[in-house]
Amino acid sequence: MQANRMRRILGVTVMVAVGLSIGRANAANDRIVKGTVMLPPDAGSPHDALVYLEGHIGSPTPTKMVIDQKDSTFIPHVVGVVVGGTVEFRNSDTILHNVFSTSPAKHFDLGMFGRGESRTVSFDTPGMVEVRCNVHPKMHAFILVSENNYFATPDERGDFEINGLPAGRYKLHAWHEGFPEKETWVNLEDATLRTVEMRLQK
Repeated sequence: MQANRMRRILGVTVMVAVGLSIGRANAANDRIVKGTVMLPPDAGSPHDALVYLEGHIGSPTPTKMVIDQKDSTFIPHVVGVVVGGTVEFRNSDTILHNVFSTSPAKHFDLGMFGRGESRTVSFDTPGMVEVRCNVHPKMHAFILVSENNYFATPDERGDFEINGLPAGRYKLHAWHEGFPEKETWVNLEDATLRTVEMRLQK
């Protein structure tokens, strides 16, 4: 009886200790950076921008993204993927498409494929990859290959949020194909939330 009681007490103690440890680990990654990407009037949608933190942060988890080809358009126009992640290119059109890139971060040519077919590409080098279609020169999209999971696509109003960050000081980038890239530093060492405004202009 006494031995069983001691084992139950020890079991509860261990579970409490593990719970506290997990709680502390989660609390250590509670920082948030949020803000707005602003473009000049009639300069397109901020939803086609991408906001990301520079460098290797934490333990990156490879991601899988999908870019569809519909109405001779790559959808979405801009995506982020972690190093080691993949992008599946689908064709939802009734016509043939070709997907290729000659960007330094990734060279590939997926050949021609038709409706209902798809091809998948892995990305192992950080950088920006421009994707095009050999059949339709106006079609293009962009893939940011990041060293971390901390990136976001702003909504149509330009608002974005990146959460789950560990404490630290980070360089934040705002990228859009039509403007020079914007950079700013965010200090999350002594604050759990930072709000920034990223104004893109020529």
